[in-house]
Amino acid sequence: MSQAEYLSRRDFLAAALAVAGLSGCAPFKTPDDLQSKLLPKPRLAPDSVILEIGYAQVPLVDSATYDEVWKLADEQSLALELRQELERNGLRFGILGKQIPEKVRAIMDSQRQDLDSRSEDLNVGEVQVDRQTRRLQCRAARRAMILCSKRYDQLSLLMRENGAVRGRQLQQAQCLFGLKPYPHGDGRVKIDLLPEVEHGEMQRQWVGGEGSLMQRVGRDKVTFEAMRVSLSLAPGQMIVASATAPPKGLGENFFVEPVAGIPSRSLLFIRLAHTQQDNLFAPELSAPALATPGD
Repeated sequence: MSQAEYLSRRDFLAAALAVAGLSGCAPFKTPDDLQSKLLPKPRLAPDSVILEIGYAQVPLVDSATYDEVWKLADEQSLALELRQELERNGLRFGILGKQIPEKVRAIMDSQRQDLDSRSEDLNVGEVQVDRQTRRLQCRAARRAMILCSKRYDQLSLLMRENGAVRGRQLQQAQCLFGLKPYPHGDGRVKIDLLPEVEHGEMQRQWVGGEGSLMQRVGRDKVTFEAMRVSLSLAPGQMIVASATAPPKGLGENFFVEPVAGIPSRSLLFIRLAHTQQDNLFAPELSAPALATPGD
């Protein structure tokens, strides 16, 4: 190689490196370098309520675990007439403090590990209800849904009303609770739960809201106003709901299904995690999470 060719290549490499330096090649920024450029965390709306939803699925033969939960639950917050109506239809509700039995917590944690294997038990076309502990952000008086059952191709719905049993046959049916929170100024929140069964195919519907009619896409539903439950929670407290023992009627539809071939009953927990007022009026009422947080 001649000296002229060598100098030409050296000049070309030097020019290329200079261009690379001008074209934005720079050291990677560390998280500390970027911290000041991150967008601020979004603020919750003043009427926001954060709920934690959790499930524990207990074999029907394990009456000890079921009974342990209800020994701790306060069922007297509901009127006697409402408790009797719920019991006739196989439903049970109560309020728990900031702790749940360790055995129930262990079951909830183990369900996180079993989710993949359990999904293999589903028939083609079935959709599994996500029973992982999760957080649900709600607005005051705005409706949210908590799914309680898989979608049944056919569901024979039996209800007791005024001493008589009546039934309905529903297609593509799924049991759920319609939920609305109503925050109080002292950090407590009234939780309104309405048992519902959605059924049929999706279709356009007209619904009322905020003084006007709005069109939405949804399914027909059966609601059970006589079994509407309203309970007030302080931060850290939780509602527990399940089927009676033995399971029957609507409660069986909502909460009983086989898990890995074993007939099991779900316990539903709805914990008040946070409101915009709870730190102002009751900072001492913070509580640990309902179950060990996931990744």
